[in-house]
Amino acid sequence: MTTINSAMTASPMPTSKSGVFNLETVKLHPPKELVEFKDPKEVFVFARDPDEWRQHVVAEGKERDVGAILRLKGEVVGMVNYDGQSTTRNSIGMVLGNGMSERISYLQSKYPGISVEIFERGQGPTNAEAHEIFSGKKYSEFIEREYAVLRESYLQAKKLGFID
Repeated sequence: MTTINSAMTASPMPTSKSGVFNLETVKLHPPKELVEFKDPKEVFVFARDPDEWRQHVVAEGKERDVGAILRLKGEVVGMVNYDGQSTTRNSIGMVLGNGMSERISYLQSKYPGISVEIFERGQGPTNAEAHEIFSGKKYSEFIEREYAVLRESYLQAKKLGFID
């Protein structure tokens, strides 16, 4: 049996004569605790009132947590917060290091052409502005799109009795 992670296993990976995996015939076997709930409400442990979520995200957007913006060939490819949390594009990949300076150093060593704009604490863009710089999309549109999805899920969960 092939182990996918410590909690899930799969049947052995069947291959064709060419050695290519045939994923259609792989059967996943999740552990019982992932498929058998004592109480259906356990599924919605993380359910949150969408209005509270929106208030939180609007307030978070006004904060200034970004300590550095990283560009490669003029394109924003990453941001690092003062606490070391980072956001990167797929082309950059995982950022290693503890804290802001180690993560920036790692990216500079991996991508020599990368430019780094560092901000004094509280002087960088707001989180909403940083979102727009990085994604090219309005923060307010992100909030409303996510809110609509959360609200629909929340109302459905209430209707089914999974949350009070």
